[in-house]
Amino acid sequence: MAGGERAIKLLEEIRDGIRQVVEALERGGHTGAPVAPLVASDRDLDGDYGDPVLRTPPRDWSSANGNFAGKRYSECPPELLDLIAERHDYFADKARDTDEMTKKGKPVEPYQRMDAARARGWAKRQRDGGWTPPVAARKPTFKRNDEPVVLPPSDDDISF
Repeated sequence: MAGGERAIKLLEEIRDGIRQVVEALERGGHTGAPVAPLVASDRDLDGDYGDPVLRTPPRDWSSANGNFAGKRYSECPPELLDLIAERHDYFADKARDTDEMTKKGKPVEPYQRMDAARARGWAKRQRDGGWTPPVAARKPTFKRNDEPVVLPPSDDDISF
């Protein structure tokens, strides 16, 4: 990506972030807890927690459309991800209204909002043409002593 295109993309991300903050403030203001974006960034989706596992699909999802329980968000269709995001938003609102806390004493609401944003992020990726894992993640793995071993990148994978 050329420098100019990268700058434009960065400015668009900043613009989208500002819009998300304004919308979050309009929804109920800032309570001191971190405000989750409406759509997760690529950096978040590619991070350690960016591709959660769907435990149970929302009630509105018909099993005739496929059973995605146990699948990662990246493996779900965008229509299902939209329902998942709505469900997380609903539970985030309930958690905010009841001041629900985790076992460690942290507010539940930001975690629900972040999962909603991740569902929207994966839906966006799917609608924008899908997503393929990075080349390093697609390398073959071999088992040795019941531990997965990932092959090191080849010379072709390293950009010089």
